[in-house]
Amino acid sequence: LIDKMKRSRFIKKYSVQFVSPSGKASQPFYFFTRYDRETVAQTWQVLRSEFDEMLLHNARERGAMVMEEMEVKELLREKGLPTSRRQNGSASTAAPAGETPAAPCVGVRAHDKTGHVHEFFAPITLDCTGKESFAAVREGWRIADPYLKKVAVWTYYKGAKRDKDIDEGTTTVAFVPEKG
Repeated sequence: LIDKMKRSRFIKKYSVQFVSPSGKASQPFYFFTRYDRETVAQTWQVLRSEFDEMLLHNARERGAMVMEEMEVKELLREKGLPTSRRQNGSASTAAPAGETPAAPCVGVRAHDKTGHVHEFFAPITLDCTGKESFAAVREGWRIADPYLKKVAVWTYYKGAKRDKDIDEGTTTVAFVPEKG
């Protein structure tokens, strides 16, 4: 996928720059000064829908069975074991000594666009729903960290002025005075 990304029209990001609460900008930190330039020293600013399509095609090309227009409704667990362990509003698959752990996930139950139910089983089940966090929300795994009250703001502009060449896609991280 890296080769496809390098040939894509997505804006390449080679660095990050920080801006202090007083407005002073740091020198850019170029990833290639620390990481291998040909493999991991860049990222991309992607249009999410196009990137997701690229990931889907790549998976299909590599032999994945792709089923579109399906909605996962439930995680499937090994029979006879609890589906999750809830404690104080959160859940964990780890169990304290002497207690039964939550059953391992063995697949998913999904509905197709006509409403038919399908079950899919696999040795590994990945939740790739992104910010929706399908599994974390349903299992109660999401726990807020009171020290990480952060927010990211972004938008897209047409015709915006960009820096030149290698700095075209620089990510800027600004610290807000008094934490906003």
